[in-house]
Amino acid sequence: TSSGRWTPSRAGIINIWRYYDEVFTVHEGRLLLRGPNGSGKSKALELLLPFLFDANLRASRLSTFGTGERTMHWNLMGEGNSATTRVGYVWLEFGSGAANPAWLTCGCRLQASTHTTTVHADYFVTSRRVGGPSGLPLVNEAGQPLTKAALTEAIGEHGVVYPNAGDYRTAVRQALFPGLTEPRYDALITALLQLRMPKLSQRLDPALLSGLLS
Repeated sequence: TSSGRWTPSRAGIINIWRYYDEVFTVHEGRLLLRGPNGSGKSKALELLLPFLFDANLRASRLSTFGTGERTMHWNLMGEGNSATTRVGYVWLEFGSGAANPAWLTCGCRLQASTHTTTVHADYFVTSRRVGGPSGLPLVNEAGQPLTKAALTEAIGEHGVVYPNAGDYRTAVRQALFPGLTEPRYDALITALLQLRMPKLSQRLDPALLSGLLS
């Protein structure tokens, strides 16, 4: 944008739940998801926001309803998936500046198997854009999601694959929200979690909302 603020421009989900390789294009910072029940609107939000700000894999944080029924492991290995191991990616792209744009992509590589109930996550931030002939590839020539080593090599000097969720979360906060302290960042994510809930207006607590926004 002309103000120099970071604005979401695209988002993507690769090989998670029923999404094979989906790219959502954001128009002037806004995205409208429409479709019947079960088509994946809430699931897209669970996989993208605020997860890629929060880097928290707890099921209650992922679910738009705040329940623990659908874990990230289920997102990868459930829904009739027959493989013993599955790898997927989620990513968000932001742009800044109109004349000479800069780009920032934050994302996560997720891996699960039938041998465990946990999910291994590798978080990354890069100035490269995902996809396209000269963009950052997240799948190989056979269409398989990249290994962590291949992802690290593809990003190269244009970003970082972080050793843990805490370092990634700090990097995202400092890059996208410069000057925002960790407590204020926590408050932002809490507000996003509340405002993301389905049918918010039917059970809206004005006092709670006022406290969250304050």
